[in-house]
Amino acid sequence: MMKKILLLACLSTLLSAGTMDLPPAESWKKLGDGTRLETEGNIWRIQPGTGRENGIWSSHALTLSRAKYRVSFRYRLGGGVLHFIVKHGDNTYSLLEKRLPATGGEWKEFQAEMTEDRPGTHGSLWFLCPRPVEVTELNFERIPSEAELIRKYAVSRITVRAAINELVEA
Repeated sequence: MMKKILLLACLSTLLSAGTMDLPPAESWKKLGDGTRLETEGNIWRIQPGTGRENGIWSSHALTLSRAKYRVSFRYRLGGGVLHFIVKHGDNTYSLLEKRLPATGGEWKEFQAEMTEDRPGTHGSLWFLCPRPVEVTELNFERIPSEAELIRKYAVSRITVRAAINELVEA
């Protein structure tokens, strides 16, 4: 029985997506005097302070390498514009910059893909907003290359075949 559980755990790891763990809300840095990040369940509420730039950013939260990435989240913004940025390493180079419009109080989904073409380094996510905004379901993941998918598929087929043989023999 233990072999079956271990085998299923290995299979689920092998077939899982490349989602990256993002830092907890309390570790994000604030921009602007008085900017606050409040959390309620899985909803983050960014309350901008005063200053030229207001919002939050994750300091070196991502480990990037030469690959494609997908970022997605849902947001609700009553007015103004949400400026979302994914920055490379020392924060001087942006991989992605989007100005997202107000949603009239409704939830709206944002999703984008980007390619990191520089050597491995850290990256950060930025949410800049002049007005309060709510964000939920934030996800950042590495998109496997075709070669990786082919390898993963071949290994998973071999692993599944071995698992079936193991279960049949048991």
